[in-house]
Amino acid sequence: MATTTVRREDMLSPRVKREKEALLSAEPQLDTERSRIMLDVYQNDGNDPNIVRRAKVFHRLCSEKTIFIDNNPIVGTLTKYPYGAYIFPEEGNLWMGRTDEIYTERGKAAVTPEVREWVDKGLQLWRNSNLFSVTCDIISQSLKVDGRVMAKCGVWSEITPQGARHMIFPDYPKVVNKGLNGILAEVEEAEAGLDVGETDGLDRYNFYQAAKLSLNAMITLAQRYASLAREMAKKEKDAARKQELEEIARICEWVPANPARNFREAIQAYWFIMMGVWLEKSAVLNAPPNTFTLCLYPFYKKDKEAGEITTEEAIELIQFFFLQCNRLAT
Repeated sequence: MATTTVRREDMLSPRVKREKEALLSAEPQLDTERSRIMLDVYQNDGNDPNIVRRAKVFHRLCSEKTIFIDNNPIVGTLTKYPYGAYIFPEEGNLWMGRTDEIYTERGKAAVTPEVREWVDKGLQLWRNSNLFSVTCDIISQSLKVDGRVMAKCGVWSEITPQGARHMIFPDYPKVVNKGLNGILAEVEEAEAGLDVGETDGLDRYNFYQAAKLSLNAMITLAQRYASLAREMAKKEKDAARKQELEEIARICEWVPANPARNFREAIQAYWFIMMGVWLEKSAVLNAPPNTFTLCLYPFYKKDKEAGEITTEEAIELIQFFFLQCNRLAT
């Protein structure tokens, strides 16, 4: 029987070790870019259905958020900081007005004057319409239970009752193997056959509009990383780094818009979709990489047999992938 050598978990390449140490030493930061965009959309696009407004927020965030590329060959970060988090006053916001720091897994993130400004604006906008308040009202009407009293008693918090911490399992294999352009074509085909006179016709129409905005948003974000990598490559003096940046640009120009053709494209596409769900939704329990091995192994097997990648190169990319997962200040 053939045997397989299992590497120890601490066998990291020097490059991965450096990036891991840099990430672990990064100071937790709160990013207000999402809050700025969300308040602008909700204050100025009030006539749109909520599903469309959320899609507009996502599209603008992907189009406008500050991006950077460091030494991780898998690009894409949730915030403009190496280790950062967004604030989500629309989820349940009362506690945000009473704290000067937010705890994360690796320390406390300070509520700076800039963050406080946007927290206060969010408090005003969603004071009575945040998810916690709305959920408490629904529970009170349907179960005759005061949700706010139960929160004070510790039965739940501003997070738990409205279901913000639920699990979402995107169809990663479909995105990786079909590409977002392929899914866009499905949406457009369904929209073309839509009869808005049907009972749910208008709801379906709004869903299709939101879906197109969201899919195009992720394509736009990937293209922005491709453009940034191209610009960085032009200025790079080190030949190896220049080649890597050019490869990053080629990969991001292709995925997740199109079907992945190799392991490197597949793992980058997988990360973009995982990051995209986190960008749109506050709960970082969202979109765990539940199909990671199932989705990516065929690409690794094909590339390995063709001599396009070594086991060591694939392992290093996987390690970099999970470093990206740890960028979230949860």
